[in-house]
Amino acid sequence: MITRFDFATIVPVLVVTLAACAVLLAESMRRKGESMPHGALGAIGLGGAIVASVLLWDEHHTGFGVIATQPANAVIGERSGLLVGRLTF
Repeated sequence: MITRFDFATIVPVLVVTLAACAVLLAESMRRKGESMPHGALGAIGLGGAIVASVLLWDEHHTGFGVIATQPANAVIGERSGLLVGRLTF
């Protein structure tokens, strides 16, 4: 049986993936010589992932039987990676 915790565990990864798909879709529709806000779209996705990981702070659930939310100290490492990604834009 699928619960809300199953989906909550994949939200940060899903947000980044959907943001990347949005950037690729925007790039595919761009006309020659036209500029697109790729950095802004990526930053929105990473910001959403940071918010989602903050909301999962210190939660202890398992999603889909294999994906576990992490304890607080591991989430700090995940957020540090997301922050580095955010700073690259």
